[in-house]
Amino acid sequence: MLNAQFNAVVVCDDVRKEMSGKDIIIGAYGSEIQVHALPYQMNVAFWMEMTSKRSGPCNFFFQIQPPNTDHKVEIKLVIDITNHKIPFAIFTPQIPIGIDREGSLKLYVKGTETEKYELIKTREIKYVPFQSPAALTKKTNLSSTV
Repeated sequence: MLNAQFNAVVVCDDVRKEMSGKDIIIGAYGSEIQVHALPYQMNVAFWMEMTSKRSGPCNFFFQIQPPNTDHKVEIKLVIDITNHKIPFAIFTPQIPIGIDREGSLKLYVKGTETEKYELIKTREIKYVPFQSPAALTKKTNLSSTV
């Protein structure tokens, strides 16, 4: 059983740490991830706020599963939790993934190598053909008259 609760999970392009200690979430995805070509290669990162059931060093094994389920990516984060009563944030590095089709990008987590993975986040991936800004201007008829 997982010794943590994930209060928030943000799917984004990257997460960076400021000198002040604050996290910078770059390119957060809201309702879906839109890609302009298939297949598509991209980097994703995950920012997570969580609480732990215990203090001390904890292992977390994450599995990222794009719609093409045969291309799973697994990473391990080791976190030293100083006070399990206070929520804290962790984030993954950028993770390269290949996307072959539309569908769900899923993030799973487990606490030990022998546990079963638990789903903690799903984000839909949608193919949207690229349109140049000129084409969008013509389509929306943004001309003005004086």
